Amino acid sequence: MVVSCATPGCTNNRTKTPNLSFHRLPPNTKETQLLRKKWLHNIKRTSPLPKDIYFFVCSAHFDDSSFERDFERLN
Repeated sequence: MVVSCATPGCTNNRTKTPNLSFHRLPPNTKETQLLRKKWLHNIKRTSPLPKDIYFFVCSAHFDDSSFERDFERLN
């Protein structure tokens, strides 16, 4: 399975751009529905996504401040 970015117009995928990280959209569940809507709004995704498929956003669409570094977990 090729992991591709769900951002409209973005053609990044893990094979073509291995230097980027890919972050799964929150699942479409009752508990995470609001967070998922925020993600979709921020990437300007207007077309609906199927419920049963995982979608990703590549790190090209995040600022460095969006990431929390936890180097302690690397040990």
